[in-house]
Amino acid sequence: MITGRAPSNVIADGLSTTLNGSTLVGAATATLTSAAGFASGTIVVIDIGGLSEVALIRSIAGAVVTFADPLTIAHASGVAFSRAIVPQAPAESAPMVRSPYLQGG
Repeated sequence: MITGRAPSNVIADGLSTTLNGSTLVGAATATLTSAAGFASGTIVVIDIGGLSEVALIRSIAGAVVTFADPLTIAHASGVAFSRAIVPQAPAESAPMVRSPYLQGG
């Protein structure tokens, strides 16, 4: 899966919560204020503006989400954590990181 800065065509769909604690670059997990409505396999957008990042939820235990790939941006406690809408149309060029864990990554 792809993780990294969110292209401008990726938007939140309305299901939203906040981070209940900060995350560092390379974090594999994040604690949410509430994980209600989120599920494994959901693509999310974390934060807003120039710090926004897309990630894929691998699993959820209580309010802790585990990502399929490590985060590439640090995020402060209280920032938005939302389910993402990812259009099929290509966006402008944005720095994205392909997971080294995928075949051919």
